[in-house]
Amino acid sequence: MKSKIIISFASVLLAGVSLTSCSDFLDGSKQNRSNIDDSQITPEQRRNQAFYELRSIYEGSDMLGMLVKGTDIYINQSGDGTGEKFYAYTLTPSNEDAVKTFYATCYDAINNANAAIDNSGSQVDADARFTRALCYYNLLQQFGGVPLITKPITTSERNYPRTPAQEVYDFILSDMKSLYASASIPATNHEGHASLANVAALTAKIALAAGWDVDVTVTDAAQGTYSFSGDTHQYFATAKEYATNAVTQAGGESALVDSYEKKWLQTNEGNSEELFSIQYDRAISADAGTELSAGHMMEKNFCGYYGSADNGQKLMNHGDNPTKKMLALYTEGDERWEATFMTTLYLYSASDAKSGYYGYYNYTDDEKKSAGIKYRFLPPYYTNAEVIADFNEHMSQYQAGKALVVRMGDGSGSTDKVGYYLCGASQTSLTESQIQAMDYYTDAVTSAYTGYLKNCNGTYTGLVCKKWDDINIDKSANRKQNYRDVVILSLSDIILVRAEAKMMLGEDYLSDVNLIRTRAKADNIQSLASYDPAYTHNFTLRDIDIILDERALELFGEMTRWEDLRRTKQLVLYYNAFNNNSAACSIIGSDGNPKWYRPIPANEISSNTGISEKDQNPGY
Repeated sequence: MKSKIIISFASVLLAGVSLTSCSDFLDGSKQNRSNIDDSQITPEQRRNQAFYELRSIYEGSDMLGMLVKGTDIYINQSGDGTGEKFYAYTLTPSNEDAVKTFYATCYDAINNANAAIDNSGSQVDADARFTRALCYYNLLQQFGGVPLITKPITTSERNYPRTPAQEVYDFILSDMKSLYASASIPATNHEGHASLANVAALTAKIALAAGWDVDVTVTDAAQGTYSFSGDTHQYFATAKEYATNAVTQAGGESALVDSYEKKWLQTNEGNSEELFSIQYDRAISADAGTELSAGHMMEKNFCGYYGSADNGQKLMNHGDNPTKKMLALYTEGDERWEATFMTTLYLYSASDAKSGYYGYYNYTDDEKKSAGIKYRFLPPYYTNAEVIADFNEHMSQYQAGKALVVRMGDGSGSTDKVGYYLCGASQTSLTESQIQAMDYYTDAVTSAYTGYLKNCNGTYTGLVCKKWDDINIDKSANRKQNYRDVVILSLSDIILVRAEAKMMLGEDYLSDVNLIRTRAKADNIQSLASYDPAYTHNFTLRDIDIILDERALELFGEMTRWEDLRRTKQLVLYYNAFNNNSAACSIIGSDGNPKWYRPIPANEISSNTGISEKDQNPGY
């Protein structure tokens, strides 16, 4: 599938065809402006183009802000004015290109998918229907009700009114159920095609969101409270059913990769847990002369900064670091701490091609035991005694790298400080008095540097999420050179979708939560009453908090958090409770309404005669 998608798309470009542009949805007459007749564009090429548009949404550029920023587990990067709009909720209908591009790109993909759909049950038809449903799902999460268009735009018609969200949900749910029941598609596919497993997974996510949006009513946004009188439209029951279908088609619960670390290894792409991913191929891009610009930027995001690539570090941008709440979620034994973050950065030597950041992947296990260490991040639950024991175990490695060793949390019950020490080249002992306190900044308003460690012996640094690491990347260039497939749907995500649906139905959901925790080697949660996370909170914990905390642990560095909080009505509560940016936040609009959605772009209102200012989302 990789070669078919990329090569077919390249052939369309070489033919001089411009299938879509960012404004095509607003002016359908542009669809036929090419040097060949539209009838020469095949359904497969339309499908490929629709698929290709998905890259723009999930490539890790500015649109990433719509998916993760302004939440409880990520904090802003230094000097990022674009990110600040998402964190402080100061977006307006006209001031953020990422919102406009997201909206238009989804419709570009939808329009091409519509042109490829013939309801024949073929793989091309199934792929196009899946892509269309995914794009409508994204639009519903970000904007609420949007124009529902099911046929390709081939005229200059510009009158497309907003369709109520429930109607859009019901349309794509019906289409995905029909696709699951009738299409001749494989049980699984790891190369970007629609399959029974990923169609069921997407159906489950759509139904879950529909249940919250249609049958749940917010009673107090600031407290995260809501009313729910029952599964009137059977959305939650559908979410549970299709999540189970997805698990079954993927091979059952045993299809979970046996370790979280192995799930994310570059050498294990396309594993049994991956249900749908955006496809990339370095070799094909190199053949087309686009290797340095046709990849994505996901490796740069979710990172602290350690120095330039000249020092053996990968290119990073301080983006979307974990908050203090996120750090506090990790408990002793949970393998997701080491599997999610690059906790050991090896000493770099210009004469050793294996050294530096990528030494983690290049060294053998024996080499890792002796290589010098430059940075080491210890888990937040470590006591001083454990920090000292770690020093004694790795003393010679720390000496060689004059290591900066940081415990992400000081073990005293305070979440405002971290402990650190800088190891000397001849240091042979460590005492508690040598473990120094240091601020972990999360306030983008009052601090010049945010989202990582400040004034740490003159070093500005922070944790790096390593999920998207591409060991073949050119570390010295700021270009789209990452060719890891970008996973959009995975088995553990869908098991937690099922847990959430069960919770809303009043059924046992902890069995699914604990299935995920068992794989991570984390202690099982026995009950809500016994749930006692380490983060400070000023509200009574509920079942939904267990679900969201587990989703944070399992899906950190993935692109689900904003929709998770919006969907479950916790966006305002969690943001104010866990993100210090709240002092200058405009999450409540001037009309007194929470900004549950993004603003409908101003150019859409001015260009689409079916939408006017009165259709703008509350809060704007």
